[in-house]
Amino acid sequence: MNAKTNPSKKYESVNFQDVANFLRGPFGSSIKKSVCVKKGKDTYKLYEQGNVIRNDFNRGEYYLTKEKFKELEKFEVCSGDILITCAGTLGKIAVVPDNIEKGIFNSVLMRIRLDNKKILTKYFIYYFLSPEVQDRIFQKSVGAAIKNLFATKTLKMFEIPLPPISVQKQIVEILDKAESLKSNRKQSNEETNQLIQNIFHSMFGNPILNERGWIMKKICEVSEVVSGSTPDTTNADYWGGTIKWITPAELIDGDNYYYRDTQRKITELGSKSIGGRLFPKDTVMLTTRAPIGKVAIAGDEMCSNQGFKNLICDKKQLNPIYTYILLLSKKKYLNDLGTGATFKEINKKTVENIEIAIPPLNLQNKFASIVELIESIKGHQSKSTKEVSLLFDALKKKAFAGDLIVE
Repeated sequence: MNAKTNPSKKYESVNFQDVANFLRGPFGSSIKKSVCVKKGKDTYKLYEQGNVIRNDFNRGEYYLTKEKFKELEKFEVCSGDILITCAGTLGKIAVVPDNIEKGIFNSVLMRIRLDNKKILTKYFIYYFLSPEVQDRIFQKSVGAAIKNLFATKTLKMFEIPLPPISVQKQIVEILDKAESLKSNRKQSNEETNQLIQNIFHSMFGNPILNERGWIMKKICEVSEVVSGSTPDTTNADYWGGTIKWITPAELIDGDNYYYRDTQRKITELGSKSIGGRLFPKDTVMLTTRAPIGKVAIAGDEMCSNQGFKNLICDKKQLNPIYTYILLLSKKKYLNDLGTGATFKEINKKTVENIEIAIPPLNLQNKFASIVELIESIKGHQSKSTKEVSLLFDALKKKAFAGDLIVE
């Protein structure tokens, strides 16, 4: 183990490769959709990016024959393995649970197997999900259209502070308690979101079944659909400006409402390189790729990457807040519209042809005013949530620097 002493920190640092084995998924050509079969006797599951993003290893419909599994057996998924997303939505991580179906992971995932005599799984995950590591992953990722994780050998050389196992256990216990506090706040936010959904159903019924018999129109009849795009990530002149540019990874599923700022910004040159079209405030932003079905309303003029289809509502027919809640309630329907073996995606034409219920505008506006009242209450909750998140990040920073545990 190549341990290094960092004079500004109390723990020795090692490279990721000193405490774990890394394996990127097989080449995409090895497991094209054409080789997949239906679940049956002697079939083996193909685990995809969605299993990791949603931390759900029961979902999925792609299977391989016994012969194909034997050919790719070194990519087998086992209980306790850590899987990481390597394309599109980068850096998401999940631990493989017990009692999963036997199978392999696909080309856009990476498997990490830790040496638990040296490092605890939860300790590694807390460090991997720290802002420091996540920022490095995004900065080093490559690709203009779809972001891809850099070479495995680069990730292997990332450093991690490595205290004794006994200290790791103490750090994990403290961070678990902090995370529990964070989860409780998240639950409160989810209950408020459910209240809005209940009011929506009370006023409009089930929008998928159109129980109230409202007029149905295609999205393209009541809004303009604008696709997003990404400036060349290798051109420094395109990045670091003042124009807001959003990616699906920024959105917290079901908890966005008005999104007023973005994590990254582009320059005028960057904007021109992707057509120069900015969509206005009140645009309803729908993620249509990895993952599908996140929704937010633009709280300011901005643009997006290609993971979005953005709906500029005709406000004489369609209230953006009504549209936002409507799309949130159609998540399963939207996911079912996605196509593609590696990345499920909804194309622009499909979005334009989605039919939605159009209640009287005054009723839509009445609902919107109720939502705005509830969201003002959520604003106070959001401040508390942000404070809890900052506390959690501060504790992690101190923990990995050796300032949290007295040995």
